[in-house]
Amino acid sequence: MLTPVRILSYMFCAPGVIAMAYLFYLHGTYAETMPSEPQPALGRTHLVYAMHSRRFVTADEAARLNGAERIPLVYVAVYVGIAYFVYRRTHRRQQESR
Repeated sequence: MLTPVRILSYMFCAPGVIAMAYLFYLHGTYAETMPSEPQPALGRTHLVYAMHSRRFVTADEAARLNGAERIPLVYVAVYVGIAYFVYRRTHRRQQESR
């Protein structure tokens, strides 16, 4: 039987995997296609690190990458919260059985 905690964790698994795939896609795309030297004529003056290499992108592309890098942090915080809730619930059950 699915408990509310398991349902909640499953609800966050799929979007978390999608967010990580999107982040890997952006890093790969930027590493392959973006220039390694600034190009002011094209607006590619913002420095980002993609796949351990320095790349220069536009302000919008840099904002997109920064946003994608923050999404996994939200999911990690949610997973830690769920793990803490499960720990408290298990610990309380052990206390009641004594």
